[in-house]
Amino acid sequence: MKISYIVIGVFGFLVFISFVIACVGIEIQFGKRIEQKGPKMVIPDWIHQKEVEFVSGKNKLKGYIFWNAKDNKLSEKIIVLVHGYGVTYKDYEIEIEEFVKRKYSVFAYDMTGCGMSQGKKIGGFSQFLLDAQSAIKYVESMNLNMEIELVGHSTGAYAVAALLNFDNLGVSKSIIISGFNHPSSYVSSCLQKTIKGLSYLVQVWIYIMGIVKYGEIAKYTGVDGINHFQGEILVMQNERDDMVTLKQSLYSNRSKIINRKVLFWLKNDAGHYPTRKKINGKEIAEDATFEVIKNFLE
Repeated sequence: MKISYIVIGVFGFLVFISFVIACVGIEIQFGKRIEQKGPKMVIPDWIHQKEVEFVSGKNKLKGYIFWNAKDNKLSEKIIVLVHGYGVTYKDYEIEIEEFVKRKYSVFAYDMTGCGMSQGKKIGGFSQFLLDAQSAIKYVESMNLNMEIELVGHSTGAYAVAALLNFDNLGVSKSIIISGFNHPSSYVSSCLQKTIKGLSYLVQVWIYIMGIVKYGEIAKYTGVDGINHFQGEILVMQNERDDMVTLKQSLYSNRSKIINRKVLFWLKNDAGHYPTRKKINGKEIAEDATFEVIKNFLE
């Protein structure tokens, strides 16, 4: 009997500790704003931009529509770019410029609690989904008669994949770059080296806390979204990504994906951005990656 009480006591203590770790971790990561680093994005003369504002929940979010000035009009396709955690739209200057160079229009925005947008804090993983959904609805409301393509990177890629669980999303094609399947499993895998088996209890608490705050959408996984989507999807991953490792990535879940309209692309390279490469210490667009994207979008 005493042994049973000891086991129950130890388990209860571990549950409590894991709860504290989950609460503190979520507060550290999402209980703050992410401000824009450095000056505003430097726009070359051949790119036109228009600042826009839309509402997501209780906050006004800001972003820009970019298009090629040489055409003097928006293209037939517009890319809604969903940024990752800890950054703003400005951190995707390389990708935005390359997309516009290749004759795509781009709608890039700052999510809640980031950069130019309102919000005292980011809130949580599911906020990425809600903001992306609001961004798509805003583009649709503009009545531009353009195909909407959804592109997400990192946590933004998770948001894109999970958002595909929605019906009538209004998106033709989606590109998922360096994404993971679900926040709870991703966080757990990141913690395994430091807290070992306790990471699985933390995973449970993160899952529960997400549902308490955001409801059903917190349950959505990238795999389920990809399998649900009716359009074409491109899943991209660097083999030696140091932020979302190959093992943690959506790419590694391809055996669970039964949607035949999905293309998988793995680059034998390091780094968290398959869309970039370094030349003499300077990051520039990776032409080979953008050729894959171009072929997919066309």
